[in-house]
Amino acid sequence: MNTCRILAFCFAAVSAAMDLEKEKISNWWIGISWLTGFAWHTFSRHGEGVLFFLWGSAIPVIALFLLFALHMLGAGDVKLLSCLGGIMGSTDIWTCIFISFFIGSLFSIAILSICGNIFQRFQYFMNYIGELFRKKERIPYRLPGMQQENFHFTIPILMSVMLYTGGVY
Repeated sequence: MNTCRILAFCFAAVSAAMDLEKEKISNWWIGISWLTGFAWHTFSRHGEGVLFFLWGSAIPVIALFLLFALHMLGAGDVKLLSCLGGIMGSTDIWTCIFISFFIGSLFSIAILSICGNIFQRFQYFMNYIGELFRKKERIPYRLPGMQQENFHFTIPILMSVMLYTGGVY
């Protein structure tokens, strides 16, 4: 198992634990993750490593900006994926993102099915999308007084990284 896979697993596992415990990933941990990934690629790949790290880190930020701006994805999740992208590289981070969203969607469908409000939530989401296009401005997804929901997306990210660590992709 190579160093990048071990680093990715460690960063994802600690981040998921932090998210479960504090509902937040500490910025100092994100900083340590970025610096470690940057240092590893700079020294192991020399000058080429800087570009490898920067491009891999930039992809999640660019790709997920809209979801973050609409408050559908937390800043910690985007920063974690950015750290992982710097370590995994531009090709593998795309796979990680897609697998994370696939696993997250399975979790969401299961939760909504168990709670019995899947159709009500789907209708709310479709109405929200319609309002975005109609008003042509950013509006909050949650209405005032609506119960706060916290889906720990770090868990699907960790599961995706576990597949990466095991050599599935």
